[in-house]
Amino acid sequence: MSARSRNCVPTLPFSEGTKLIVTCAATQLNDMDATLASLIAQMHSIAKVLPEYDVVMSMYGVGYVLGPQLIAEIGDISRFKKKQSLAAYADVYPEQKQSGKNDPTRTYKNFSTIKIILYLPMALDKYDNFG
Repeated sequence: MSARSRNCVPTLPFSEGTKLIVTCAATQLNDMDATLASLIAQMHSIAKVLPEYDVVMSMYGVGYVLGPQLIAEIGDISRFKKKQSLAAYADVYPEQKQSGKNDPTRTYKNFSTIKIILYLPMALDKYDNFG
């Protein structure tokens, strides 16, 4: 490694202390990964028995992790009588503002958790339909 690259790339000196720090960090990451996998499996097993499971899982871009998150965020889907109601709840349906003086404009309110969850499938759909 050249002197210039040593100045650009942060490195740690090889010592027992460094080895211990890296080993502990790797162990913690592995533990967090196992915990996350367990939580995802539990969420999936709970969501699997719900009536809306098949509909949500058949949505484009929704899979093993995103499906249970979406079901949990929406809750009882039967409370939405129209798809526009669900879109408004998700904050992805623009509301129309009209003062009477100007042309009406459509605005989107703020970010919601469900909007963040829905971002990935919508982005995938847009990417697949591009061109």
